[in-house]
Amino acid sequence: MLLKSRGRHMSRSKYQRPEVYAWKGKSGEKFWKAEWRQYIAGRPKPKHRAATWLCSKYTKGQAQEACDRLVREETGGTPRPDGSMTVGEFWLKVYFPTAGHRLAPNSRRSYGSSYRVHIEPAIGKMELQHVNKSAVSGILDKMADAGRSKPTIEKVLVLIHELFEEAVENNYVTINPARKVTIPRCRASEETRPLDESEVRRIFESTTDRTRLIWRILLLTGCRIGELLALTRDDLQLEGLRIDESAFCGRGTHTKNRKVRIAPIPDSLRSEIEQWAPGQAILFPTGNGTLHQRSDDTMRAILTDTRAAAGIPGLTYRMCRATYATLYRGDLKDLQATLGHSKIETTMRFYKKAISERQQASAEDLDARFTGKVVPISRKRESA
Repeated sequence: MLLKSRGRHMSRSKYQRPEVYAWKGKSGEKFWKAEWRQYIAGRPKPKHRAATWLCSKYTKGQAQEACDRLVREETGGTPRPDGSMTVGEFWLKVYFPTAGHRLAPNSRRSYGSSYRVHIEPAIGKMELQHVNKSAVSGILDKMADAGRSKPTIEKVLVLIHELFEEAVENNYVTINPARKVTIPRCRASEETRPLDESEVRRIFESTTDRTRLIWRILLLTGCRIGELLALTRDDLQLEGLRIDESAFCGRGTHTKNRKVRIAPIPDSLRSEIEQWAPGQAILFPTGNGTLHQRSDDTMRAILTDTRAAAGIPGLTYRMCRATYATLYRGDLKDLQATLGHSKIETTMRFYKKAISERQQASAEDLDARFTGKVVPISRKRESA
């Protein structure tokens, strides 16, 4: 309310006590109404707030007390959650700082990349309260049209769902717009194929020194390339090779699932590791004595040279893990422990592949067991 006697620019407190006043609604009912400004961190302008109380149920004093209580809740403590915060602001200030502590370094980098490439350009500037199911589906449809694989699209949907689930739980919005979104028809993912035994032999026969030892460890333990690059001489234990770290940006960090595991190794590999570069702590250090990165020039050169030498154009480091899981003939629980999976389903679904020769051998074995119990059927010559 403008007081002309005080002038147009009278000073006032940021948080003024709103007073209730009589107000008639469209239905003709009488209310006590109050209006005030809500100041929210990160917003340049305050938000207009209003509340009403039925005159038939509240006296003016009671309505004033209820109004004062609302204002105290808003002005005391941390700023009240507000759905007008943009998705980008929520990602930077609320979601990612919390979620980042739960993720492994590589997963944290993957989440950040998925957000920057697919989510931020589409809905980063939208207010949380204005993002709907159609907007989320539009992101996935665009990815499918661009030829993105199903796992990539699923990862983005999971990230959006988790982001808005955090917003719902903290009262920024009331509904998660991604809760009923489905994956569109998209390109099937390409499974990592395992190497066969002849290909593994070609790798061992066509490489020497450091390159051969690297492939030997990868193929005989099933460890990840990042875990191999973080190996030290102390990791060679009596029970096998201890895998407790992974290389990330030139330094050692915890493994993907934060587990420490022991990978049994044959005596020949143990002897090769013991003889390799005695006196150095890191098994495969850079020239400066630090950890290699999986994508640096040295590791790319090893991969390129081995592809040519062994005659395997599509060779990748990831193939070694699938090869170990597929060709391993021991107990599945032992395989799961060596690979470091929390669930046997992960081992069976993503790493252990079917082998046609093994399937054929099983069929022959089944027939051999059946033959001794089933009377062969003889075909009688038909009479002329």
